[in-house]
Amino acid sequence: MRASPAPDGDLNRLFRPKPVAGRWTTLGWCTNAASSDSNNVLTVCPAWWDGSRIDRIGVDVASAGEAGSTVRIVVYTPRDSIDAPGVLALDAGQIDGTLTGRQIISLGASFALPRGIIFPGVCFQNAPTTRPALRSVSAGNPPLSVPDTAVVLDGRAFSQNGVAGAMPNPFSVNPGRTGFAPALIVRHA
Repeated sequence: MRASPAPDGDLNRLFRPKPVAGRWTTLGWCTNAASSDSNNVLTVCPAWWDGSRIDRIGVDVASAGEAGSTVRIVVYTPRDSIDAPGVLALDAGQIDGTLTGRQIISLGASFALPRGIIFPGVCFQNAPTTRPALRSVSAGNPPLSVPDTAVVLDGRAFSQNGVAGAMPNPFSVNPGRTGFAPALIVRHA
């Protein structure tokens, strides 16, 4: 049996439940794998978002990093070509990398992430020797087809080195590619 597109052509509606205030969603394909990237490396991974508002965002820290380590949580919107990260849409702040378990940042007022492809991610900072390990998106995750376009993203994450302070805006013009991608969680507002 083949699924038919929703009236507006959005197949996403067929496979994801309607957002409900207070319900949590994982951005990306979450696995139980725990991994991290290098210190001062910003890593983002493409995800499809329905345009709903969020009021909390976080990560699941599987193992703690060294004293003083932090993880900054961000979301980028795509470049005009939509196949790479572009403008910083949300810098949610940082979590303490020395604590394990679910680390959540409250955004205060609800925040509207744009509908379509977004690039959520993290940057490990202040951890030159031992970074926290986060639950991550599988390195072999499936390709992400962008609805109503011919664009297919291969699911690998984008990275930018040397991000020791504020997050770059926009993302590097020539980002690197990596298999690590954090599984961010968000709560619908």
